[in-house]
Amino acid sequence: MKSKKRAFDNVRLFFVLSFLIVFASTAHADYQTMLSFSGYIQNGTGNLDSGDYSAPVVFDWDDDGKKDLLAGTRIWADNTSNGYVSFYQNIGEDNSPSFSNSDSNYIQACSNTCLAGVPGADPG
Repeated sequence: MKSKKRAFDNVRLFFVLSFLIVFASTAHADYQTMLSFSGYIQNGTGNLDSGDYSAPVVFDWDDDGKKDLLAGTRIWADNTSNGYVSFYQNIGEDNSPSFSNSDSNYIQACSNTCLAGVPGADPG
């Protein structure tokens, strides 16, 4: 009975891998990704500027029960490209968020140094 199950699993694995190979090989070098603009991240009536190539995510970072905003971005400084995650603390409510300014509240992510703390956040 075990050998029949193993044979069935092998056949199933073969078909899954074949499916993936066929569909992975149909991609072309001239394939263009179409990104669409869906709007700026806003704080009240103004836009939040977290830099170029930003990737925002909403998460309760400081464990206060309100969803904060984290935005990953790339910043050029001293001829070096560094990755940062900006921290915007929600000082409003979840249904009406108000985010703190994030001029210096960032976590350095892509350099020789990684800072684990966020200024003003409770270390727990």
